[in-house]
Amino acid sequence: KAALPLFREAEAILSETLGEMHPLYAGCLHNLAWLLKKLGETKAALPLMRKSLALDAETKGRNHPDFAFGLGNLALLHQDL
Repeated sequence: KAALPLFREAEAILSETLGEMHPLYAGCLHNLAWLLKKLGETKAALPLMRKSLALDAETKGRNHPDFAFGLGNLALLHQDL
């Protein structure tokens, strides 16, 4: 649980400095979602993973490996519900 506030701080910094359309921000959301999943908070992780996936689709395209990777992780989150 000590990692959660650090991820939240990183998310805020990236949002402020790079903007929410930046690929690094999308990656931070992805990692934060995965941490929430590991903490047993899958329902809280889903919207973050969806947002990360939408950002990857928009900034990198649906044929990019990062989009495919995120899609697979979204499927794993759904499997945990």
